[in-house]
Amino acid sequence: MDTVLDGLAENPALPPHLLDRLIALADGVTSLELARRTDLTPAQVQALLARDDPAVVSALLAAGRAEEVVTQPQVTEAQLWELAEQQGHWLEVARNPHCPPDLLHHMASHAGADVETYRAIARHPRACGETLLLCLGDAQARYLAACHPNLPVETILELLGSEFTARPAAANPSLPVHVMEELLES
Repeated sequence: MDTVLDGLAENPALPPHLLDRLIALADGVTSLELARRTDLTPAQVQALLARDDPAVVSALLAAGRAEEVVTQPQVTEAQLWELAEQQGHWLEVARNPHCPPDLLHHMASHAGADVETYRAIARHPRACGETLLLCLGDAQARYLAACHPNLPVETILELLGSEFTARPAAANPSLPVHVMEELLES
């Protein structure tokens, strides 16, 4: 029976009312397959989030596929805050491209020793400069942040002086043209 449910979960032609029934019946792999769909309604997303299954939450937020991030556009900003604050899914929330800048900053301010969250934030296109500065304590996050266009210019210039971060800092699109010219001449 699970194989049949899994097959239904992957079927893009499944009508919404049958999708609701499938969500009610689903568990395990079927829930994971359902969470990877991008055609869920907000109520269906909420029903899957209510299961509080870390794998399902991760699939809803970023589908767990490094080479092809498919996100659930119906996960609201309020749900992202709730997942981060009340349920502790910081890494998954930080990986979601719809995560708002203020939530990224909040997580970076409170991440402590959670280097994976710093790294996800340093990669995030919506991270602001002040938030990126909070991530520089971890070497890998510093490397990732070095090429982020929102990193303050003075920090990019500092990172040019480190052998470890010089290459990504030199590739930063926010690097001033005169500095690029100086690098080419040297």
